[in-house]
Amino acid sequence: MSLSFENYYNRESIHRLGEGNREQGTGEQENGGNRGTGARGDRERAELHLQMPYFWYSPKVWMQRKVKPFELDEAIMTDYIPKGNDSFKAWAAQFINYASNNTAALGITADDFTQLTQEQAQWQTAFDNYMALQASLSQSRQEAKNARDRLEKSLRRFAQWLQHNPKITDVHRLGLGITVPDTSKTSVVAIPTTAPVVQVDLSKRFEHIINFADKETPNRKTKPKGVTGCEIWVKIGDNLPKDANELRLLNVARTTPFNAKYSGNEAGKMAHYMLRWVTGRGEPGPWSQTYSFTIPG
Repeated sequence: MSLSFENYYNRESIHRLGEGNREQGTGEQENGGNRGTGARGDRERAELHLQMPYFWYSPKVWMQRKVKPFELDEAIMTDYIPKGNDSFKAWAAQFINYASNNTAALGITADDFTQLTQEQAQWQTAFDNYMALQASLSQSRQEAKNARDRLEKSLRRFAQWLQHNPKITDVHRLGLGITVPDTSKTSVVAIPTTAPVVQVDLSKRFEHIINFADKETPNRKTKPKGVTGCEIWVKIGDNLPKDANELRLLNVARTTPFNAKYSGNEAGKMAHYMLRWVTGRGEPGPWSQTYSFTIPG
């Protein structure tokens, strides 16, 4: 007689079987190696025979109804189950499909693995949901990273532009949460005393290619000592700027040339440039003269 799948894993039966075997072993020792006799011993052995699945015995043992002590080690039994989810999925499908296609040969019925197929479907649904969520999280994480990179780049450029705004004060810098220049230390870099000179290439539409150099070395691209960049300021309009308040900062260019790009609506208008050197501590030098050029259309 064989057990159903559910009874096979009934913990009470396993416990009783182990207890019965231990009592049987004690009975054998007490009787000098002879099996226990009496109604109690016969009842226990009969109960053990009914509980133990037939496929635990070899044909010879099964025919002789010999029961041997055993130990159910679930850790060993799970060794053949793959760890990875993809491998586990393939293995579980192979196991259930094979059992389903060989019920007669295995001496089982479809009812024996109904619970397996149900739990297989439940696991597959849960696993598919998990994988979809993981893919969505991965995509969202990358989108968030890309968005932060763009925002951080724009924030840095805007902060740099504000740092060189002549109207900004340390109070403003503190409010914005940006670097406040340390004026407590004596500067080891001299403030520039010369101004840039400018040449503009008008060969491209809607664009000024601004080449700048120092007034003392107009034929060289090197900047004065201690200078980190060149502030390029501009005013668009017919009239020349009266002072720096009418200008807006285009860029702090570290290398020459700098390409100033304009829209089609600005084509034909005048761009008035004023430049000055700036140190790494944000200390500017004197203004250049005003250079005016028409924006090519």
